[in-house]
Amino acid sequence: MQINSIKNDTTTNFQAKVSPNFINAAKTYYTKNNSYSQCEAKINRFMSKVGEYAKYGSDDINVVFEKVPTKDKQYALYAVKDGMKPGDYAVLTVKDQFRKVLEKFLRINRYEFEVKTKDIK
Repeated sequence: MQINSIKNDTTTNFQAKVSPNFINAAKTYYTKNNSYSQCEAKINRFMSKVGEYAKYGSDDINVVFEKVPTKDKQYALYAVKDGMKPGDYAVLTVKDQFRKVLEKFLRINRYEFEVKTKDIK
């Protein structure tokens, strides 16, 4: 009897990317608003979540952050495919404080991300 091994390729084709502007803004926020030990822990948690986003969506989706110009400050997090126009972005969250955007970013799971980005063409 011959038993052939099955090659189980577990690599996924998901590679949503988080924009460097959002990463830099988060690091700056954590640095300014926390002690060194808290800052380092929060940045590590944030970067771990950035790594998780590499398993969400597809390789042409980027997660971008933007300050929305309104009379009240608004901060938005979008999922964007390459070449999309701003009106077609998939909104992940819009909050009145940057801290709240960071908190939401850290709580979004794969299912929520895929539901919010399912209409991206």
